[in-house]
Amino acid sequence: DAVIFASQDVTLGALESRSIQLTAVPKKEGLLKIRSVTWGIFDCQQVVCDRPFQFKGRRLRNTLEQRASQSGVYSDDLRLEIKVRSNKPRLSACLEGLPELRMDGTQEAQWLQG
Repeated sequence: DAVIFASQDVTLGALESRSIQLTAVPKKEGLLKIRSVTWGIFDCQQVVCDRPFQFKGRRLRNTLEQRASQSGVYSDDLRLEIKVRSNKPRLSACLEGLPELRMDGTQEAQWLQG
């Protein structure tokens, strides 16, 4: 498996609803796409449920064909797609002219380089 999902035990009372945060830890780089969520009911996983995620993107209206379509033409939904990279992008900055406050209350112009 390319992704580790932490298991969670959640107990709900009658008519109770709760938001649950799911954590995915990718093991390699690539495109991570969340397609569904699966959960089990009862301790022995006697009932297993699966909810696929199939969301439409925004409706396309650029061409006459797209506007005239009865069912609509939609772009891909990218909300559940994540590009996983092996290293994080870094930002270096050089800020000049930042005043440095001295202990005696005077200021001196300094520069910072990262």
